[in-house]
This record gives sequence, structure tokens and C-alpha cells, in this order.
Amino acid sequence: MARSADIRPATVPDHVLDGLSVESRANGWLQIINDPNATGRTIVADRDGDIVGWAPFGPGRDEGASDEGKR
Repeated sequence: MARSADIRPATVPDHVLDGLSVESRANGWLQIINDPNATGRTIVADRDGDIVGWAPFGPGRDEGASDEGKR
């Protein structure tokens, strides 16, 4: 997996990055995307069948956050 520090300034400690794997992240995203009870959604952008981006969104998770978006 490409290390964050290789692409941008370090914001995540190395020990966290060292614990990541493509397989675990892919499995996690599959669970999120396929959850029929999820309150959020994920938009996936592809180009010729290759994923080139994604954007998850949904209600706020912070305590006291409103479920209404800004208008």
C-alpha cells in the first residue's frame, strides 16, 4: 500500500500506516457499501472500469450534530 508520507506530509503516524493493508481496507469498504441499513451513501467514480475516486457522505456523527444539511 502506498504510504501517506510518500505522497504528502506526515499526518498519520507510521505505526498506523504500517498496520494497513489493501485487503483489509477493501473488505471494510465492501461492508460499508453493501450495508442495507447504512444511513450514509458512497459515490464511486470510475474511468473505463478503474476506480478513480469516491466520496462517502451521510448524517453527522458528532454528538448534537443535525441531520439537516446546509442550504
